[in-house]
Amino acid sequence: MSPLPPPLPPMVALLALLGAAPLAAAEMSEAVWHRALISQAQLDAAATSERFQVADEILCAALANAAPWCQLLTHEGTTCVLYDVVVDSLDDAAADAATTCRTRHRNVCIVEGEPLPHGAMLVHNCLPALCWNRAIVPAVTEVWVGVKSRMWLDNRDVASGEWGPNDPNGAPDECARMLMENGKYTLADKGCSATFIFLCMRPS
Repeated sequence: MSPLPPPLPPMVALLALLGAAPLAAAEMSEAVWHRALISQAQLDAAATSERFQVADEILCAALANAAPWCQLLTHEGTTCVLYDVVVDSLDDAAADAATTCRTRHRNVCIVEGEPLPHGAMLVHNCLPALCWNRAIVPAVTEVWVGVKSRMWLDNRDVASGEWGPNDPNGAPDECARMLMENGKYTLADKGCSATFIFLCMRPS
C-alpha cells in the first residue's frame, strides 16, 4: 500500500479549496497593502467586488494580488472582500469613514477614478501637469496663447482684466503668453521669437 502524500500547508490548502491555484511566495507578496479608512458609501459605489471566507488577512491579500482589478480589500473576522475602489492611504478619510481597509495606493493622484503615481505627467485643463505628492500641479509656468499685437487671433482686443498686473509693457506688436501667478492665469506680452509650448483650440 502506497504511503499517503504529506498534507498541504494550511495556506495552500485553503487557496486550493477556494479554487485558486497555489501562489508562489513572490506572487503572494508582490503588492504592498497600505492601511486606510473608508466609508460604507465609498464601498457601496464599487463597480466590482468579490467576497471570500478566509481566516487570515494575509490570505485575503494573496487573493487580492491574484485579482488585477482589485484596488482595495477589507478583512473582518473570516470575511474577505475585494473591491475596485481607488483610495490613497495618505488622503484624509471621509468624515463617516469607519471601516478599516487596505489599499494598493500610496502617494498617488486619482484622476477620473484612475491612480497616477507620484511624478507622472498628465494633461489637466488642457495644459501639461504633474502628479506631485498627491496634488496635480502645472508642469509649465509659461504657455503661448493666440494673442499678437494685443489682439486675439479672432480679432478681439485683449480685455484689461486678462492681462497681468504689469502688462502689457512691451512693444505693441509682441505676442502674449499665459502665466500662472498666485493660482491664477493671466497674460503677459513677450517677443514672438521666444520659445514656449503653446495652447491651441480646434473645432469640436
